[in-house]
Amino acid sequence: MEKDLSRRGFLKGAAVSVAAIGLAGCSPKVVNTANESEAGVIGSNSGEACVSDFSSFFTASAAEQEEIKNSTDGGEYDIIVIGAGASGVPCAVKAYQEGAKVLVLQKEATVVSQGGNCNGIEADTSDPSAILNFIQETTKQCTYRNDREQTKVFAYNSGEAVHWYYDEAVGSGYNIGVREWGVDYGEDFGQLKTIWVVTSKPDNTSTSMKSIMAAYEDKIDVRYNTPAVQLIKEGNKVTGVYAKDIDGAYYKFNATKGVVIATGDYQNNDAMVAKYCPDVLDFEKKQFNKTGDGQLLGMMIGAEMEPLGHTKMIHDFDSGPMFDERFLRVDMYGKRFSNEDMDLSVVNNYLRNYGPEMAGKYCQIFDGNYVEQVTSWGGRPTDEEALLMYMPDVEMEDRKGVLVDRIDTHKADTLDELATILQIPADELKATVKRYNELVDKGWDADFGKKFKYMKKIEKAPFYGIRKNLRVSALCSGIVINENFEVLDSERKPIEQLYAIGNVSGAFYGSPDYPLNLPGLSLGRCVTSGYVLGKTLAAK
Repeated sequence: MEKDLSRRGFLKGAAVSVAAIGLAGCSPKVVNTANESEAGVIGSNSGEACVSDFSSFFTASAAEQEEIKNSTDGGEYDIIVIGAGASGVPCAVKAYQEGAKVLVLQKEATVVSQGGNCNGIEADTSDPSAILNFIQETTKQCTYRNDREQTKVFAYNSGEAVHWYYDEAVGSGYNIGVREWGVDYGEDFGQLKTIWVVTSKPDNTSTSMKSIMAAYEDKIDVRYNTPAVQLIKEGNKVTGVYAKDIDGAYYKFNATKGVVIATGDYQNNDAMVAKYCPDVLDFEKKQFNKTGDGQLLGMMIGAEMEPLGHTKMIHDFDSGPMFDERFLRVDMYGKRFSNEDMDLSVVNNYLRNYGPEMAGKYCQIFDGNYVEQVTSWGGRPTDEEALLMYMPDVEMEDRKGVLVDRIDTHKADTLDELATILQIPADELKATVKRYNELVDKGWDADFGKKFKYMKKIEKAPFYGIRKNLRVSALCSGIVINENFEVLDSERKPIEQLYAIGNVSGAFYGSPDYPLNLPGLSLGRCVTSGYVLGKTLAAK
């Protein structure tokens, strides 16, 4: 049964409530009955405005609201995966390996992913108490708003999934790095051991996932330049997908076991950002064409968006090393703006109100004694030779492991010269450094209260500055799912045969900022969710 998803259909006959859409100030609810003439909006007269606001989300998206009247039968598959990235590729490939007939619908002309670090927990060799402590620490870092059951699925399955990812990448001919990693939680909890797969810059996970997908493109039906535009729902069951090819022709594909949404986040959809994560409006976005397609596909048929407080991943690992060291930090006006004893993941919160030109931009300032100083407070200094890799003014043929167009580390003989290079006011920088040194002499940070072990004078040439630009890497919240990756409606009941994995899905984190307690957690989660769901659906 084909559904009318026009604007009128949303108000009268579509299986979605305005309350589920979660728009501010929207209290009405769409009541659906067997008789369309009896359906309507109750509780408020603001339903039209709410639907109009929801419709604004589609301006930048490949998803479509209007009824699709003409389409070509595209055939039947066991599983349809929407999106070919860090979660979609593992889901499709693993499902095929388990015997399923799989279709992949990808909006872009190729596989698209991001990042380079992917971590998974070695459940068999870690202490059981360490795994439970990891779950608790992650819950704590997520301000106790995460779905603990989803965290458990990651904790107990990610090692197997990441090993599989590594084997598939190598087997496809891609040379990917791997290392052992772990955390010693002490006598109470013991050792947590992980497998950490690394894609070296300038490559990223797109490179490895493209290689894996290419190895299966004669076995899996992959349609590039073919975005999913609507889901097909009969009763409470999703039975297929409408997609549109590069020529604008519509196809109807049927799925017997499930439809999996794996389209990534919505950072490039300004209307959705303004609603769900307004803190990042002024920040530069790392990704392109992440327009919330999957979230909207789900919301059109009753899926619920995660409550406000969406998790943002904002960092800068590219401009220079030692990004988490507690050096003096100044904004682009040359002024100190915070206690520097904080992780990089939360610095963005101090810089979100600087406007679109300055949001996320600041400089780390240190001097020629930095190796000794960082060592003294228990940090890990980058030696001066390695620091040259990040200096764009230094001629160097081989800068392996860095993004050349993003390095922004500088050295100068004077603070005046350094300020000129960093493009910040020299008088303000010198005044800030003078005040900072006075606080060191006082024996305590009377301005921001930073631990005194991190307070070190800036007085010995050469002087260093790393110009940081915190950009949005990912928005890690989306439509609500359970631990089985089933998409839930406003009553927290599963929508049959509809699943979501990776950053299109919500409730895995819950915190305003992405936690950094496990390097590569985001990609580890994406790979794990795809791997586990692919295997599960194939077995249905």
